[in-house]
Amino acid sequence: MESSEEKVSFKSVLREFFTHCKQYRLKQIISAAYIPAALMYFEFIFRLVSVKEPLEWTSWLGIIFASLAGGLILDLLCSITKSEKLNGWLAAIFLQLLAVAFLIVHFVKLEFSIYIGPQSIIGGANGITQHAGNYIQEIVLRNWPTLLLFEAPIIIFLVLFLVFKLFTFRRFKALGYIQLLMVIVIFECAAGVPWCNTSPPWELLTSEFDYDSAVRTFDVQTATKLDVLYSIFSNPWKQNFWIDAEHPAEITDPDDYNMIQIDFDELRDESTNIYISRIHSYVESLEPSKKNEYTGLFEGMNLIEITAESFTPYILDEELTPVLCKLVNNGIVFDDFYQPLWSGSTTTGEFQILTGLLPSNGYYSMLRTSENNMYFTIGNELLRENYTSLAFHNGTYDYFDRNLTHCNLGYSRYYANGSGMTGLSGTTAWPQSDVEMMEFSIPKFVDQQPFNAYFMTLSGHSKYDLKNFVVRKNIDEVRSWADRNGKDYTDAVLCYFAANLEFEKSMEYLLDELDKAGVLENTVIVMTGDHYPYALSDDYVIDDTGHVEYFDVKPNVINLFGFEPENEKDYSHNSLVIWTPSLDGEHSIHVKEPVYSADMLPTLLNLFGLEYDSRMLVGRDVFAENYEPLVIFLNYHWLTDKGYYNAEDRTYTPNEGCSYDGAGDPEFSSDEEYVEYINKIVKNKMIFSQNVPNYDYYNVVFPKPEE
Repeated sequence: MESSEEKVSFKSVLREFFTHCKQYRLKQIISAAYIPAALMYFEFIFRLVSVKEPLEWTSWLGIIFASLAGGLILDLLCSITKSEKLNGWLAAIFLQLLAVAFLIVHFVKLEFSIYIGPQSIIGGANGITQHAGNYIQEIVLRNWPTLLLFEAPIIIFLVLFLVFKLFTFRRFKALGYIQLLMVIVIFECAAGVPWCNTSPPWELLTSEFDYDSAVRTFDVQTATKLDVLYSIFSNPWKQNFWIDAEHPAEITDPDDYNMIQIDFDELRDESTNIYISRIHSYVESLEPSKKNEYTGLFEGMNLIEITAESFTPYILDEELTPVLCKLVNNGIVFDDFYQPLWSGSTTTGEFQILTGLLPSNGYYSMLRTSENNMYFTIGNELLRENYTSLAFHNGTYDYFDRNLTHCNLGYSRYYANGSGMTGLSGTTAWPQSDVEMMEFSIPKFVDQQPFNAYFMTLSGHSKYDLKNFVVRKNIDEVRSWADRNGKDYTDAVLCYFAANLEFEKSMEYLLDELDKAGVLENTVIVMTGDHYPYALSDDYVIDDTGHVEYFDVKPNVINLFGFEPENEKDYSHNSLVIWTPSLDGEHSIHVKEPVYSADMLPTLLNLFGLEYDSRMLVGRDVFAENYEPLVIFLNYHWLTDKGYYNAEDRTYTPNEGCSYDGAGDPEFSSDEEYVEYINKIVKNKMIFSQNVPNYDYYNVVFPKPEE
């Protein structure tokens, strides 16, 4: 039987709590309120200087709740020792860490154009820190007012704490901890689902969670908290597939499809993981893509695949870039191609191209490929066909951990600056020359037919100013061209052209060397960009001494594009090259429907006549008549041949003559029904893209032989 001393009633807990509150002096109240107030201030300043998008008052209420919750937790941590002075210094440390955290999110966004969460920053830490290291002094000097704004709370705190002795952080009693934790739980519940008038909050926080959209729609605290939780425990809402039971897959002759005969019943029986079993059921429910007249068109030919740093079609000019113009406008010509930017910059662009999946985990998506069975990459497929398969990059060898990932993607050797690649213009040049990379690389494979060579270029990399090595090499040639043709470009855009002129020269050198070796006719060239040149976001003028003066306007992308991009579709429009001499000129093949980078892998696998299962890739073979076009962008925006959907404000814009409203179509009765259907497909593809690396799914179906 419990003694009376052991019994604690709810009434006594409340009585002790309020008695405890009455005993607080003014210093203690100020001390308890300072960190929550600082968090609210950080969110307000961040919204003002970084996001620059208005929020509904209800979302501000969510920020207040989140700041109170986070602030109270930190207040508890600042009261764990008996020393008030030590507790005060803990508070100062926490304030500084908060300021640094907000600044990191802001500065990374300035450099990469989107908000990147802790999971992606940690996963791509090597690449981000190297990139930032090149420009850290410039970033700080350019943004010192913002730096001071975020440092203001810690400066004020130290003055009040050390000079005016205004704070006191006394150790709480155990019961005080329990009481405050109860209050924090309430605040956390209130902050977890803030109301938002523009988007359903529950989906954005769960099944459609993306760090970038969560920061813009909610706040940094909520977005960061969920990013960390989902990285540790995985996102439970991204585990359940929607299966279209009304339209089951009907496969008459498997030989007519790009598929592999798989016993999914046996796989489900063997599985002890419910989530893997769900993936089996989802894949089995899909209709594979049909083989077509282009299946095996390139069978046995050599392949050179290139991801071009910051490439866009807006640099194409018959006089300045004739080789790129020829490649883009001949061969298999894609009239409506997109390379979406995800929260991972170059490495997530590579991920889409090389895996046919979507980078749902930012930088971490590519990093996971170093550990997993990447069965369907073009590299691994061609290795199984006894191709010589090599990868090259003229940047630092471990940038974005490519030294860990690329050999596992199907390249028996990865050459890069610092890992076997020699002949580059010194270690201090930035960025390295694409021409010099080609001079080193081509002899490694040109006489080893059949060969598969992958290049990740670098010359098109920012910054676009005279500090840039390849810009200095080519700027006079570009300025002369611009003057002759009356081109009215900003200094930054001229520098961008100069950077990409080096890539143009590398492509000219590549084609010449292949021709000299007598292998050009039997080689397929594939090329696209990794992302649009987001580093052109700032406007600057360069004087004759090389001094750079920055302005607070952003006309460079508009100056380059020739129009003001309004959405993901506008920014992501790009070019895809699939070219071989036999498809030149009048023999070119035109693809008019929307296509994007995730479609590249299944299309190439079909063109090379390789065995693969189209149900296990997110992209589509663009020649498969039974697959409808679908382009998926960051934050669940999407595009089809029927229209464009903006997931942020939940608006759908049908193409002219493509609205289902009032059309009497037997498939969809309205645009709303069509949008709902495509949204389900998009979510399925995002869930699948996340779960393939999470559960090493390809190894479940096609296990590697034990060594």
